[in-house]
Amino acid sequence: MIGLIKIQSYVCENIVVFMAIYSNPEITAFQQSFFLTKNVSTPTKMSINYNPHFLLLGGCVLVGGCVLLGGCVLVVGCVLLGGCVLLGGCVLVVGCVLLGGCVLLGGCVLLGGCVLVGGCVLLGGCVLVGGCVLLGGCVLVGGCVLLGGCVLLGGCVLLGGCVLLGGCGLLGGCVLLGGCGLVGGCVLLGGCGLLGGCVLLGGCGLVGGCVLLGGCVLVGGCVSLGGCGLVGGCVLLGGCVLVGGCVLLGGCVLLGGCVLVGGCVLLGGCVLVGGCVLLGGCVLVGGCVLLGGCVLLGGCVLLGGCVLVGGCVAGC
Repeated sequence: MIGLIKIQSYVCENIVVFMAIYSNPEITAFQQSFFLTKNVSTPTKMSINYNPHFLLLGGCVLVGGCVLLGGCVLVVGCVLLGGCVLLGGCVLVVGCVLLGGCVLLGGCVLLGGCVLVGGCVLLGGCVLVGGCVLLGGCVLVGGCVLLGGCVLLGGCVLLGGCVLLGGCGLLGGCVLLGGCGLVGGCVLLGGCGLLGGCVLLGGCGLVGGCVLLGGCVLVGGCVSLGGCGLVGGCVLLGGCVLVGGCVLLGGCVLLGGCVLVGGCVLLGGCVLVGGCVLLGGCVLVGGCVLLGGCVLLGGCVLLGGCVLVGGCVAGC
C-alpha cells in the first residue's frame, strides 16, 4: 500500500488490535487494514480486500473476551467490557459503553453516549440515541427505539417496535409489547405492562403493577397507581388519577383531573369530564356520563347510560 497515514493500537488482556489507515491514490479513497495477534512484536496482517468482522475507529476499547462478528462498527471512544457480544452489523457511535455480558444482535444501533450494564440484550434492529441507559438485564426485541436519555432498570422488556422518547423511565420489570409508546418524561415503576399500541404522553406515570391493553392512551400528567387496569381503547387526559385496583374497559374516557380511588369500575364507554371523583368501589356500566365535578362515594352503581351534570353528589 502507498501513503501510510496512521496506526493505532489497543492492548487489552493480551489481545492486540492494530488499525492502519492508508491512502490509495488509485481509488482516491480511504481503505482499512487490520492486524490481529496475541504477540505484539509479530502481528499478522489481514488482507486489505478482506471484509473484516469489525471496524474500530477513534480510541475504542474491548476488554475481557468480547466478540464482534458480521460487520459491526465502533466509532469514537466506545467501550466494551466483560464478555459483551455484537453480531450482525451492529453500530456503536460516540462514547457508548457496554459492561458485563451485554448482547446486541441483528443491526442494532447505539448513538451518543448510551450505556448498557449487566447482561442487557438488544435484538433485531433496535436503536438507542442520546445517552439512554439500560441496567440489569433489560431486553429490547424487534426494532424498538429509545431517544433522548431514556432509562430502563431492573429487567424491563420491550418487544415489537416499542418507542420511548424524551427522558422516559421504566424500573423494576416493566413490560411493553406490540408498538407501545412513551413520550416526554413518562414513568413506569414496579412491574407495569403496556400491550397492543398503548401510548403515554407528557409526564404520565404507572406505578405498582398497572396494566394497559389494546390502544389505551394517557396524556398530560395522568397517573395510575396500585394495580389499576385499562383495556380496549380507554383514554385519560389532563391529570386524571386512578388509585387502588380501578378498572376501565371498552373505550371509557376521563378528562380534566378526574379521580377514581379504591377499586372503581367503568365499563362500556363511560365518560367523566371536569374533575369528577369516584371513591370506594363505585361501578358505572353502559355509557354513563358524569360532567362538571360530580362525586360518587361508597360503592355507588350507575347502569345503562345514566347522566350526572354539574357537581352532583351521591353517597351510596
